[in-house]
Amino acid sequence: RMMAKRFRNTVPISIVRNVFRLHRVLFEQGAKIASQHDLLTSELDVVHTLGNTEGMRMGELAARSLTSPPNATRITKNLEARGLVTRTRPAESDRVVIVRLTRAGEKLFEDSYQASYDAVREVFDGPLSEKQQDQLLALMKKVTGE
Repeated sequence: RMMAKRFRNTVPISIVRNVFRLHRVLFEQGAKIASQHDLLTSELDVVHTLGNTEGMRMGELAARSLTSPPNATRITKNLEARGLVTRTRPAESDRVVIVRLTRAGEKLFEDSYQASYDAVREVFDGPLSEKQQDQLLALMKKVTGE
């Protein structure tokens, strides 16, 4: 018991707690914007990931968005049912699925991305200078191996 108590206020534990607090703040911002478009946060993330692209393979979409491959499939099926994306298979492959925004999906992207960007900027621009944001990003990439 004493050992666990000894680690409670260490730097690594404080980093973890603050990463989760930051995640909560950003998630709440995203949820607010997603709900304005009658979407889940994960659905809006997929729309934003596909925005300004010609579409992408399902595996690439799962890797670039903030969701797992099984969730990416479920989310894209939901978005397809709402007319926001299309899912197609190229003639040369039975396994590959290409996901693209429809015109309605592109409009949703145009209508929502700026608000999401502004919300994220508000979170970081208040307490951190541009240089500090660059340093934070570099350190996070170093930790995640990106």
